[in-house]
Amino acid sequence: MTGMRMRRTLVAFLSIAGLAGICSPAVSAKQSPTPDITGTWVLNLAKSKPDPRLQITSEVLVITYSGREVRLSHLTNGVPRTRTYIVDGKWRSAALPSSWSKSWAKGSNSLKAKWKKSGLDILRVFFASAKWDDASGGYSYDYDNMSLPVPGGFPVTADYYYHYTEHFAPSTDGKTLTEKTEADWESKSFLYVFEKQEPQGDSPKSAGAGKP
Repeated sequence: MTGMRMRRTLVAFLSIAGLAGICSPAVSAKQSPTPDITGTWVLNLAKSKPDPRLQITSEVLVITYSGREVRLSHLTNGVPRTRTYIVDGKWRSAALPSSWSKSWAKGSNSLKAKWKKSGLDILRVFFASAKWDDASGGYSYDYDNMSLPVPGGFPVTADYYYHYTEHFAPSTDGKTLTEKTEADWESKSFLYVFEKQEPQGDSPKSAGAGKP
């Protein structure tokens, strides 16, 4: 993607992502979560340890609040995506991200989002049932047809529960935001360090700002 095209994409993305905050009622000080992670954040690749499988070259993240709802709008490698969570600590049923492997993306999972003193936690649990396969001499895993007894509940037919967590935490001066991701099926964690982009009228910084 050329620099000019990337800049046009970034301007359009920031305009659309900001609509959630502009069009939503202001959150009162009493409702406002602590700490504050709202704003436009630009990924600093030099300070980050991203998952190499994602092949991230650039990312802009816009976070807005509306009551208990938190919206995260990403522009990753020039491709936009948005996800929204109700931050109340309650489990909810949800589809697995389409970017995950095809077998997992067909399955069922539950997630919850909650505020902690250090920031925002998003916990996702997804399920699989296992069956011995004589032909291959190993177990085959089924991520489909996981019957959920209640909305947001855990399926009684699942043999395995996998956990994936994300934690967003701002620095004490509010200038950086770290996102740490962990999965219990692999002994790895990944770190994403974002730097806050201050409003500059109608001329936002380039998507490559703050990167090597």
